Amino acid sequence: MFARLSNALSSPGFPSVILVVGNFSTGSSNASIKVRHFLPEDGAVERFGISGQSMTTFRYGGVIEQSRDHLGEVKIYTGDGESPIGFLDEIEARVRRLSDATSESNMEQGQMGDAEVVQRTTEIVRQAVFDAIRDRGRAPSSNATQTYPVYVIGIKRSRAGRIMGEPKSWVS
Repeated sequence: MFARLSNALSSPGFPSVILVVGNFSTGSSNASIKVRHFLPEDGAVERFGISGQSMTTFRYGGVIEQSRDHLGEVKIYTGDGESPIGFLDEIEARVRRLSDATSESNMEQGQMGDAEVVQRTTEIVRQAVFDAIRDRGRAPSSNATQTYPVYVIGIKRSRAGRIMGEPKSWVS
């Protein structure tokens, strides 16, 4: 038992990056965050949300937060039909475009180590968020708005792959 705990604490794990929009702590017992997980193994993007107990650090299913950078605040025009998920979709599209533009070749990316891939992904996500927040200028709305914090978080996973597990399809 102690050997397993020691291995878990000393193992390098699998580094990765998540983008979070929402509040970890709302002053009450409920928190709600929307997440995009950029998988370094294959470039896929995992999408999920977590609601429930207020938390100060991101911990879920063997994932441990290693670093957090508050990138700013985004105003979502909820009264006009916008949502944090729509903002994350916009960021995801920008990340894909920036990744394609900065990749010199697939071969180069295959030669990068985990740390370099995570660092490169973090830089691309940061740039995409900053660009999206800057480009959101629009006429003020008389409908409801809500402001959400935006974070890029470096994580260590206990295993490679998705945080929430493989997506399930329900076919009748």
